[in-house]
Amino acid sequence: MNGGLDPADEPAVAPGPPAGRGPILAEIARSITSSLDLAVVLARIAEGARSLSGADTAAIFLRDGDTDTMVPRYRVGAYPAAYEQLRVTPGQGIGGAAWLAERPVRSDRYLEDPRVPEDYRRVAQEAGAVAVMAVPILIAGRVEGLLYVGHRAPRAFSDEDEITCLSLAHQAGIAIYNASVFARERRLRAEAEVLAALAADLTASLDLDRVLRRVAEAARDLGEADVVRIALEEGEHEMRYRYLVGTRATGYETLRLKAGSGFVGRVLETGRPYRVADALSDAAVHPDYGRHFIETEGVKTAMVVPIRGGGRITGLIYAARRTPRPFTEEDERIASRLADYAAIAIQNAESFRREREARGDAERTERRASFIAQVSVLLSASLDLEATLRNVARLTVPDFADFCAVDMVDDRGQIRRVVAVHRDPAREATVRELRDRYGFNRAGTEGVPSVLATGRSAFVPHVTDAHLRAAATGEAQLELLRALGIASWLIVPLTARGRVLGALSLVMTESGRRYALADVGVAEELGRRAAVAIENAQLYRDAQLANQAKDQFLATLSHELRTPINAVYGWARMLRTTPTGADTTHRALEAIERNARAQVQLIEDLLDISRIVSGKMRLDVRPVDVAAVVDAALDAIRPAAEAKELRLETVLDPRADAILGDPDRLQQVVWNLLANAVKFTPRRGRIQVTLRRVNSHVEIAVSDTGIGIEAALLPLLFERFRQGERGQGGLGIGLALVRHLVELHGGTVSAASEGRGHGATFVVKLPVAIAAREPLELAAVPSRPPGGGERPLEGIDVIVVDDDPDALDLVRAILAEAGAEVRTAASAAQGFEAFTGRPPHVVLCDIEMPGEDGYAFVRRVRGLTRAAGGFVPVVALTAYGGMQERIRALDAGFDMHVPKPVDPAELRTVVGRLARR
Repeated sequence: MNGGLDPADEPAVAPGPPAGRGPILAEIARSITSSLDLAVVLARIAEGARSLSGADTAAIFLRDGDTDTMVPRYRVGAYPAAYEQLRVTPGQGIGGAAWLAERPVRSDRYLEDPRVPEDYRRVAQEAGAVAVMAVPILIAGRVEGLLYVGHRAPRAFSDEDEITCLSLAHQAGIAIYNASVFARERRLRAEAEVLAALAADLTASLDLDRVLRRVAEAARDLGEADVVRIALEEGEHEMRYRYLVGTRATGYETLRLKAGSGFVGRVLETGRPYRVADALSDAAVHPDYGRHFIETEGVKTAMVVPIRGGGRITGLIYAARRTPRPFTEEDERIASRLADYAAIAIQNAESFRREREARGDAERTERRASFIAQVSVLLSASLDLEATLRNVARLTVPDFADFCAVDMVDDRGQIRRVVAVHRDPAREATVRELRDRYGFNRAGTEGVPSVLATGRSAFVPHVTDAHLRAAATGEAQLELLRALGIASWLIVPLTARGRVLGALSLVMTESGRRYALADVGVAEELGRRAAVAIENAQLYRDAQLANQAKDQFLATLSHELRTPINAVYGWARMLRTTPTGADTTHRALEAIERNARAQVQLIEDLLDISRIVSGKMRLDVRPVDVAAVVDAALDAIRPAAEAKELRLETVLDPRADAILGDPDRLQQVVWNLLANAVKFTPRRGRIQVTLRRVNSHVEIAVSDTGIGIEAALLPLLFERFRQGERGQGGLGIGLALVRHLVELHGGTVSAASEGRGHGATFVVKLPVAIAAREPLELAAVPSRPPGGGERPLEGIDVIVVDDDPDALDLVRAILAEAGAEVRTAASAAQGFEAFTGRPPHVVLCDIEMPGEDGYAFVRRVRGLTRAAGGFVPVVALTAYGGMQERIRALDAGFDMHVPKPVDPAELRTVVGRLARR
């Protein structure tokens, strides 16, 4: 643990951090898991690590994309500028050693430690670091980051330091994962919107200036850059900046960019993107003007990405930041995608430039431009995919082809002919037979399969019998191809965002015409625009399906809300209007209570989904005894199982360790899985719950002998509002909640089934807590209110404040039956008047009331002296049941928060406790 040094050389042990780290660690854990902002999460982790270990400095390194390199992402304490250039790979330094070992590595004499590379030693010497510990941050069993803590005075790290930092690193892994997923989803949404807009520009416009200006703005916004410049070819061996965004300096237009000089020159020389962590100190800075522009712009980090077209570099995108945050592999990926769009725009412009130059005939050029324009209008006029492609095919025939076909690749990789149009309608039957009966020769070197496989156009100006033979699947299809009289063909891929969607085939037959090289550009432009239209149509179709799913959900929600309300309303009306016996009254009250609870659970599930979607779901993380959670869920579901005569079996491994998590949410996970099993298992079936330790995870499996799940539905089970069996009722959000809650705990959930009639198994895997080994003590909830007897609240004076008369009557009845003296008020003003007239023992107050609300009421009470009742307990009794509302109520001065609908026993218990406090 000393980094290989002799024990006799150990430095004197410096005073450690304050004792009692558990509560501090728990507070830090709550702090870092409460945010989905990655920068905030990293800051809280680093500050927490420094505070807990009593260190002078703390730093966090994270993986650079999917590479085996860690880069600095956050630091606390004094670090020199060279810190930003440090990189860690497996086995390099004590961080690399911790990476490989997946455990902390200490170095009490860091500057003398032979494992430390020279560049790290220099940075540590400048920072004054003497003792350093590196702790791996694991996410889903993989090292994704490193946490460093350092001291400027000699210090021997203790085992307690190591355990503390390990626990923090575990929480950090969960928080970093959640924040990273949230940030990536938000970034991908923004990226998709920007790229869709660019795609629309490419479809609708050949204005290179407009498109490249949009590309530059997108590079700035998506890459979070301050400065963006785009350079284009000028002459054979030079480039010049043409588009500038966010620049401060002048004179860029006069620069001539060449291979080998500066950051840009390196990219022109190597053909690969180049990222710079420290612009001024980088060896590739241009010797003549690079430093001037970097200093004038205030640039700290930069990135250059090539724009490629036609197998060569046709331009460059230069992005820079005025903050020291380096560009990542993800930034490079986005910039490269934008470079692809820029390349298409350049190629479009170049294609038409070459077309105009190669064709001296102005009339033909105009005709082709008109053709492309007509295609653009057709493509943008409808989002019906097949109708659009059919119109395009008919537009190409007969002016640009004698025969036109569009083939698409489906999700299974199968080729499907969508459209086929021939100038001679009598030949279209032959064309259909050609594909419907014989298909495609996937092993051949000619035709559509070859274009789909390579993504490159196939241009054959003079088709020979050898070409036809290579494209045919056999002699019968070959005869049909010969019968069509094919003379020349041009097949172009339909490619959108680097993905080949299909192929457009243009064929000349008996007309005697042949395709020329100039036609390739027009056909490829047609293919590019058609591909964008296809993708837009697919996006529209997906949006329509999403709308249908939304409409179906709203209809289902209406049904699910009305069903319990119908029972409540019906029984309530019957009790009021029809004399009933004791048995009927009892059955009616049971039905009313059961359906009210169903309504509450439905609303809670909807609120949970809303919190998850908005990123506001918070966990109350603490050590959890998983076996106790499973037992509690089984107790809750047992009545429903017994009603269907289901056999509940449990296999609980006593070696299953405690985990760090939210016990209520984990019980919700297990209960949802059990409720699902009870719902879909026929009478007298069997449900088994297994809990066991598997490596570094605790595994909970729920198996049943129910109706099973079809293989096609398995990938959709955990999506929101998806249901396998509509006849079973429900909104289809239970399993989606399970997935989200499990993932918030850093775990995974999966489902397996052999098909209909073979039951199903759901498996939840949760990471074992590193430092949570103490048994969990669960507080028992008293079964009856304190005070005993039939009237436990005898002699207790209570004021109830609520603007809802029904709510007032209900609470008054509950408390009065228990013996309390109850005074009611319909507003905060009336409540305060009653309070000051005679202070009660306890106040129950609603939050949301017209005029003065509950928060204002409690502040007025707390403003009174003790003698005037300023310390009387006040309970927030409200329909707002979320964590945020609970915290706000307590901050405002309420003693407790009780959500509606109220449970009579709980309400009596709360009043009794507070009155006797």
